[in-house]
Amino acid sequence: SKTSYVRLQYLDHVETFRARGGCCRYYTVSETGKDYCSTCVLRKPEDRDGRLLAYMKEKYKADDD
Repeated sequence: SKTSYVRLQYLDHVETFRARGGCCRYYTVSETGKDYCSTCVLRKPEDRDGRLLAYMKEKYKADDD
């Protein structure tokens, strides 16, 4: 796979994230062995996007009001 980019919008905020082209194998050194990077190629795209949107929601939560 090639590295690509994912563009997501939360409210009026648009961010571009890098989608990894290969696995960095972070999960092999995590405590649970199940902690993939947010943009890991081993995640389903809808899971990846949901995590990135949750990050954006937290980042811009003051804008929710």
